[in-house]
Amino acid sequence: MSRSCVILLLPVLLWISLSDIRTMEIPDTGWFIIALLAVLTRPFWLYGAGVFLLLLPFSMKDLLGFGDVKLCTAMALLTGWRTVIVLETASLLALLFFAYKKGSCQRIPFAPFLCSGFLAALFC
Repeated sequence: MSRSCVILLLPVLLWISLSDIRTMEIPDTGWFIIALLAVLTRPFWLYGAGVFLLLLPFSMKDLLGFGDVKLCTAMALLTGWRTVIVLETASLLALLFFAYKKGSCQRIPFAPFLCSGFLAALFC
């Protein structure tokens, strides 16, 4: 993926993150833009389907929001196997956030962590 596409995605990722922080919801337009970019370039359909099927049970048990599932699926369509980097980075950052917050059991917006991992995957 070209650097210019990554630069164009930065405002979208910031918007998704801020929306999730403010409302605990990810706007459908945000993940759709990422998925559309994947479809226009070279989508990794198998990875997208795999991530969706992997994360769906977490959403059904209210451990992860469905917006996070859709966002990560769109990211998988664009990054392919590098989705592992997205999920690992996002999970590590969320874990550090929980440790900083002294392990409180409150819900947190996960999209900022996913967007950080997505940027890491795009630059790898």
